[in-house]
Amino acid sequence: QANLGYLRLLAGSPRGVDWATFRHQGLRDCFVRAAEQYGTARAYSLWAYYAWEAGMLSIPSRNQFLPEMLNQLTDDGTTEDDEARSQRFSLLVLIEQSRIEEGVDMERRSQMQQAAPELFDRYLKMIGTSR
Repeated sequence: QANLGYLRLLAGSPRGVDWATFRHQGLRDCFVRAAEQYGTARAYSLWAYYAWEAGMLSIPSRNQFLPEMLNQLTDDGTTEDDEARSQRFSLLVLIEQSRIEEGVDMERRSQMQQAAPELFDRYLKMIGTSR
């Protein structure tokens, strides 16, 4: 249950974290790593991805709340800033990892690549796939 709570928080409203009471050191460390590489603003949007990548979050199979979060993003991805593209990338990865559909959704992969090309390559290497 704690994992699900952390996933919902980091994927949906990471800026809502109360740093004074947030005690999960591993997740704190993931945020710091993202902030060191991308700056604080973008780190919030990438926090869920970094936490998943580090093995700190497991993604519930076939959940529906992640696609709902993605649908709540108002832009289609073409005019977003870096922070919004990072959030889109994170959600797309988490959706893919939840195995909502069997196989690889090439349209989703294309959206990931457009949202964050450098992270997309890293993601593919991590899961052992090439373009």
